[in-house]
Amino acid sequence: MIRKIGRLNYKERKLIKRCYDVFLNSIDMNLYNKFIMDGTVFWINLYQLNRESIKIKDFELLASIHIKNLVSWTHSFVNEKFQMSLKVARIQFIVNPINSRPQRWHIDYNNDFSAIFIPLVELDCNNSPQFISFPAEGEVDLNKAIINPHNVDLNNISPGDDSYYSSQVCCGAFSILYMEPGTIHRGVGNKNNIIRPMLCVELIPSESAIEISNQNFIENQDTSIK
Repeated sequence: MIRKIGRLNYKERKLIKRCYDVFLNSIDMNLYNKFIMDGTVFWINLYQLNRESIKIKDFELLASIHIKNLVSWTHSFVNEKFQMSLKVARIQFIVNPINSRPQRWHIDYNNDFSAIFIPLVELDCNNSPQFISFPAEGEVDLNKAIINPHNVDLNNISPGDDSYYSSQVCCGAFSILYMEPGTIHRGVGNKNNIIRPMLCVELIPSESAIEISNQNFIENQDTSIK
C-alpha cells in the first residue's frame, strides 16, 4: 500500500526543489534528454548506503552542497518519523517523462524494502503510481507471482485469492507518501503535459545487513511495457 503521511513545510520544499533545479544544471543534458525522449521512467541516484555519494565529484560545487543538505535532512526525517526502526538505503529522483510508457508491475528488490515518495508536482490519475492491495481478510500467497520481482505476474496469485485492487494516491505537490514493504506497484504512462519528478527514499530495517548493489548516476533498467 502507498499512503500519505504528511507534507513538506516551505523550507523543506525549497530545499528539494532547489536541489533538483541546480542538479539539472549540473548534468549532461544530452544524456538526460535521451532518457526523456526514450519515454520510460528513469532515476537519478544521489546517495547510497555505505557510499559517500554517487558521482558527487562530477557535480558542480553548488549542486554538491545542496545534495549533501538533502542527504542530511533525509536521514534526520527518517530517524524521527520511524523512531530509528528504518535507515536510508538510497536517495534518488524518479523522473516520469511526458507520454511515457507504463511500467510492468514490480516490487523493489525484496520484501524488506519500503520507500518514501515526495512528488515535486501534483499527482493525479494521469501520473500517479499505481499499487495493488488485497482484502483484509485471509492470506494471499504471492510466492509464484513475485518469482521475478521486476515483472510481477498478477495471474499467478494463489488459487482462490484472486481478489485485489489497483489504486492510486492523488495528492498535492510535496506530499509525503509512504510505500509499505513488498508493495506491488508501477509507474503509469504520464498523460499530463509536464514531466513528473519525484524524490524517492528507499528504506530498509535498521538492523538489516542487506548488501546494497551499486548503481550508476543515472539509470533506466527498462521495466516499462513495450
